[in-house]
Amino acid sequence: VGGRCQYQVGPHRVDLHEDEETERYQPLVGQDAAYKRESLFPQATCPNLDTAVQEFNDESMDYGDFVPGVDLVNEMLALLWPSISELTNEILMKNVEPTLKRTMGMLGKNLHIKPDSNLGINPATVRDVKFLKTRQITDQGDMANIIIRCDVLWTGDPSIVINLSAAHVGIKSITLTGDMIVECVGMMPKPPMFQGVRAFFLNPPHLDLEFQGTMAKVLSRQSMKHQVLNALREQISKMFVVPNRFGVRLDSSADFFRVLRPIPAGILKLTLVRADGLIGKDRHLFGRATSDPYVVVRCGADVYQTPTFPRSLEPEFNFEVCFLIASEHQRVNINLYDHDIGSLDDFLGGYDLSVLECKEWSEGPHIQELRDENGESGKNGRLWLLAK
Repeated sequence: VGGRCQYQVGPHRVDLHEDEETERYQPLVGQDAAYKRESLFPQATCPNLDTAVQEFNDESMDYGDFVPGVDLVNEMLALLWPSISELTNEILMKNVEPTLKRTMGMLGKNLHIKPDSNLGINPATVRDVKFLKTRQITDQGDMANIIIRCDVLWTGDPSIVINLSAAHVGIKSITLTGDMIVECVGMMPKPPMFQGVRAFFLNPPHLDLEFQGTMAKVLSRQSMKHQVLNALREQISKMFVVPNRFGVRLDSSADFFRVLRPIPAGILKLTLVRADGLIGKDRHLFGRATSDPYVVVRCGADVYQTPTFPRSLEPEFNFEVCFLIASEHQRVNINLYDHDIGSLDDFLGGYDLSVLECKEWSEGPHIQELRDENGESGKNGRLWLLAK
């Protein structure tokens, strides 16, 4: 009307004048449609996962009005929440319960999770949803994938009850936040349009919980809560944190490993050489305070721990580990602890860096100041690292 027309694209309305490129919105079929659709997203076509993650992190990028909002994804999550809750209950019974029994010693001997536990009625939500197209290299050529990246936030009201002999404890609330990637893998010119779908976190999500019930005060102690959180994190990492991925094949003829176990982007070889200037946490009747240090290093779902070095503030670790890397934007977390018997190990210092930082290091040891629990450095000693 009057030289104008309107198109409704999801939640967005597009107004066009007669002299604009209206042919961009004409119906197309076959390969022409695919090529024309890509032209609508000129900034959203990336060669690999690393480039995609980098562009996702670039807040200055304009993805246009055609990127769907979060409402559709959140509505789908709400509809799927009962099924997700049922799956989680199965994981609690088969995986989390045995892990808690193993790690909680005598307290966990008679531990049982109530069979009808569920995640409550509050579904997880997502925000900052972004879409990009990438290509995955395989032994049989490249596959076109669609990446959906979003921030996941869940503040839940679960009904999870843990029985401990005659007492019981409930999980009052759970908070989970993380950066999730969903990949629609192997685009095809026929239904179901993709060979499979996989979902994963590049880095472990943040997790916290609050207890209630007769044993809540016992489990809320730092050492007990630490064990419960570690058991939950372990199961999340085994399923959703790279190199692990949760996925399904949509096309029965698709190759399982190409769809669900893609070739890593590379391998990070990290050597913990030594440390000095560590804080002494153990007091002695004679002599200065010392510590029994060890290091826990994590990248994705993979975790390694060095041996403990008794009464040493300058341990020589010479500990080498290798990580499979999906993206150079993964984080490497290094924490030093003082080993204690009968209590939670004391934190001595730590450092967090990206794989990209390791990649840019020059040859030779890299000296890093350790940070305390508040993120401040300069008082907790230093760590020598090699990366390749």
